[in-house]
Amino acid sequence: MAGDARPRNGVSPNVLQSFELKYGVTLLTDFGALYRGLDGMPPNHWDDELIRWWPIAEVKPVNDELKHAHGAYPNQFIFADWSLWAHAYAIDLGPGATRGRVVIVGGDRPIPVAASFTEFLDLYIARSDKLYGVIGNERPRKPR
Repeated sequence: MAGDARPRNGVSPNVLQSFELKYGVTLLTDFGALYRGLDGMPPNHWDDELIRWWPIAEVKPVNDELKHAHGAYPNQFIFADWSLWAHAYAIDLGPGATRGRVVIVGGDRPIPVAASFTEFLDLYIARSDKLYGVIGNERPRKPR
């Protein structure tokens, strides 16, 4: 997390366990490790690419955040957004074959970004264009 991102200190295993109990999910090892090390960013802070990582207390099911989704995103949880919520990133925490997959949400349909959270982190570190996907018929412009 770069720029004026000001990441927050990580959370305790008890906080992560409370999250799991609240939502009836089990966090992936890599996703939980991120939050044990860094607990997202405060409001109104983002990195140089305009990505804001959400504190675990703000991470929530896509269906809770996007009321128009009408249950279309089971087991997917938003953990970050781009460009003041031009779109958001969600991870699948369900038990199925798509567990760990990260998608862009906020447009007409989810856009696959990474098959795993570790792959998403690798794309983030590389500042990959894949993080900015296609929303509807428009391609968001990546910050320069």
